Amino acid sequence: MPLSLFAYRRQNGNMRRVTNKIAASLDEDVTLEDLAAATNLSPAHMVRQYSRLCGEAPMQTLRRLRLQRAFDLIGKGPYGRFTAIGFAAGYGSSAAFTHAFRKQFGIAPSDVPSIIRPEPVPQPLELVYLPERTVWKFDYEGLYAQNGWYKANLVWQCTLAGRDDLFSWRINDRDHPFSERGANRVRLTHFVPQSELPTPLDADRLTLLGGHYVVTETVFNERTGFVAALVDRIRDEMDCRFIDRPSLEREPAERCWRVPQERRVLMYLPVEPLNARGRVLCQRAEAAARRKS
Repeated sequence: MPLSLFAYRRQNGNMRRVTNKIAASLDEDVTLEDLAAATNLSPAHMVRQYSRLCGEAPMQTLRRLRLQRAFDLIGKGPYGRFTAIGFAAGYGSSAAFTHAFRKQFGIAPSDVPSIIRPEPVPQPLELVYLPERTVWKFDYEGLYAQNGWYKANLVWQCTLAGRDDLFSWRINDRDHPFSERGANRVRLTHFVPQSELPTPLDADRLTLLGGHYVVTETVFNERTGFVAALVDRIRDEMDCRFIDRPSLEREPAERCWRVPQERRVLMYLPVEPLNARGRVLCQRAEAAARRKS
């Protein structure tokens, strides 16, 4: 039996609070009781709900993140700080830290500095054209911290309509496009394409104009610096530039709760061509969109 909207919202709120608590507790001595307190659930109930929705127990997530941070710190040097890094990761002895580290990564901490790391590969960019389309949408204006109800309502209705695989989109605020501070006042629109739903939703309809976008993927809480670094790449690789139009974003094709450090998002950044080559690339994107429709 599907959850009621109230129960669905409460579940989402619980998971958001506990994942945020885990993300902020890498340097703290946190217990299951501390995590459960963020959700108003009993520790046992919180563990069951988290494990079902996240695919692992909450303390497993915490240990995994701490060990990943330890791996990154060791790789940056200087050599020989393993004991201090192990203590910071929550392990009371070098032996316990080495055992857990080897279990997660298959190597000992002392092996990390000798690993030859390839140069990081730039995140792929794709120029696409989104044609005009009609959507079901909820507008929201107010504190960012209170906008989640609208997304939850939209996704819940999609689930009732038999499309629990459908992901909602968001039109970002112009002034705070990537700032997730709860006290920011924002104007957001959550929407899903009408064509992908078999029945009408209890929501407003809107026709979105077509446009060209550069699509890329990044970590949710790193979007501001990531986008700022794309200006030159978009100009050099696509002969395009950003335009003063709200960006769009949606989740990738995976519905699973993640801590902010691991939550990924697909970003649609509005652009226009700078020159003849840019216009040709935009025309190709339009042709590709027509073939898909």
